[in-house]
Amino acid sequence: MSKWRKTVAEQRLKGVDFPDEAQRLLDFFETIGLLVRRGYLDENDVWSTFSYWMFNIYADFREDIEQMRRDDKNYYADSCELLERLRKIEDEMGSSDDRPSRDEIREFWTEEARVEPGSPTKKRKRAKAISTAKPVAESSKKI
Repeated sequence: MSKWRKTVAEQRLKGVDFPDEAQRLLDFFETIGLLVRRGYLDENDVWSTFSYWMFNIYADFREDIEQMRRDDKNYYADSCELLERLRKIEDEMGSSDDRPSRDEIREFWTEEARVEPGSPTKKRKRAKAISTAKPVAESSKKI
């Protein structure tokens, strides 16, 4: 999966609209949606583990997915249903990562392009830094 994510990221950053590997990522989330629908996976666990990727990938390929679904309403039915359920959880948890901006999607793909197989990955976008610490010069602690 990390190889596909990295490949899609590199292609998207080069301006490729719908890289071939994007289909593999969407198919993966369709399988996750099927497993949730059938009760094999808990939707809260899926939110915790996969929502960061689902929100960004689906936001970026939304128009493509909508066109596929206009042609065949069953296309990505499980993953689209799951996405809506994950958005409700996102709202209940007080977060707002479910509708990333174009800039956030670009930042997402930039980070994904740096992914190396086997490396740890984050599950949420970076929080904006808010520092209440005193500047080093004012601190009483020596470094």
